[in-house]
Amino acid sequence: MGNAEHEDPITMLTAAVNVVENWPADRYAEHKQVVTRLEELLAAYNEEIQIWQYYQNTELKRPLSPGPRGSIAAWLGEPRAHKLMEINERVNGYLWHITALTGVGPMRDSPSDEAMLQVAEQQLQAHVEDPGPYAGRIALQHLEERIARIGSLLDSIRIVD
Repeated sequence: MGNAEHEDPITMLTAAVNVVENWPADRYAEHKQVVTRLEELLAAYNEEIQIWQYYQNTELKRPLSPGPRGSIAAWLGEPRAHKLMEINERVNGYLWHITALTGVGPMRDSPSDEAMLQVAEQQLQAHVEDPGPYAGRIALQHLEERIARIGSLLDSIRIVD
């Protein structure tokens, strides 16, 4: 796939897994590294699930401030928003490592929880009766879809020793 741009992490990871599936046996060490990064990626997304699960049943208790990250930071609270951004940095590191190992990339946008934060931010502004829980449910849904897809990709290249 070379240096084609990938708009989302699943597209990039699918291309990377396709590359790994075609590697000869002498690329075992790199293959194992890709598997490890995918496992770490799944673990990070599961950490995010733990944070987002709390919010699917949490109502907004105060008005939200306008502007980028204003609403989401007010709703999540600084400690949890900070934790999600830390996880985001780790996830991006795993994705970039996979990109470097496979030669697939670069990605144009931040592909991790930053996307979940953007999704939740948009949902908080939605005209629904319970925007907080709705935003939490949508973020969880997106994460669960990613986890399922990445799990499937991982299963296709997992090494059985």
